[in-house]
Amino acid sequence: MQVVSTTLNYAHTPGAGERLEAFIGQVPEGKSAMNLKTNARTITVSSFRGADCQLDFRSAGFKLVQLPVSKDLDWAAHDQVQAAYYAALENTVKQETGATRVHVFDHTIREGSIRNSSSSMAPGRMSGFKAQPASHAHVDYTIKSGIERLKAVLPEEAEKLSQTPFAVIQAWQPIKGPVKDSPLALADASTVAMQDLLPVDLHFPTRKGQTYALAYNPAHRWYYAADMTADEALLFVGYDSRLDGRARFTPHTSFVDPNAPADAPVRQSIEFRTYAFWEDEA
Repeated sequence: MQVVSTTLNYAHTPGAGERLEAFIGQVPEGKSAMNLKTNARTITVSSFRGADCQLDFRSAGFKLVQLPVSKDLDWAAHDQVQAAYYAALENTVKQETGATRVHVFDHTIREGSIRNSSSSMAPGRMSGFKAQPASHAHVDYTIKSGIERLKAVLPEEAEKLSQTPFAVIQAWQPIKGPVKDSPLALADASTVAMQDLLPVDLHFPTRKGQTYALAYNPAHRWYYAADMTADEALLFVGYDSRLDGRARFTPHTSFVDPNAPADAPVRQSIEFRTYAFWEDEA
């Protein structure tokens, strides 16, 4: 198993009575865009390719799948991305998770490198229409926002759908490969305790959200898929409503691979967020 020694940015635990928050857009007077402070920890990231890998999607919260989709797109054109990806991804998530219904509700294109910059952790930083790779360990949904986002995405059905088991299943795929610069690392969810997850309130211009930042715990075990190609995708759990011991939240972040060539192409990737439902388990 290929193992890389690197550093990951973990969150400092806030002081008593302090709430972590970030403002996307206008920042109120007297506030900072983000009050989250991070510290770099030296860790190992192991590639989970190969027969010796014992990770299981149900407990670890992630898996590598094939998702061959044409990359000959105008990436700024939402309708082209939707036509090329959404139906294919919905079918893939159904096949890989057993969900009876899947709804893709968001995608983000990222282009950039964290090798020489830590500024990509600032919310809302853009390069053209592309977001920068995230450079601190986090989870995109929380116990609170997992259900609140469902109400916003499918308002007429949310009450009924929330009575069935449901999850946010995310997908991450290179636009070009193999990925050498700023690959994605994921924590084995079974090694992450709930007290490691620190709520961060997000203030958007028209709505509020919430994510988790990750506090350091030496029990964490990190993995990545080395040299991902443009036909591969990582599926991972952003939130799961079920309380039966399975993965509910999968922390993730980009990281610097010290073995990457100095002239490695800047990472280009696309990620999706889906709601998956198991209506036959209601």
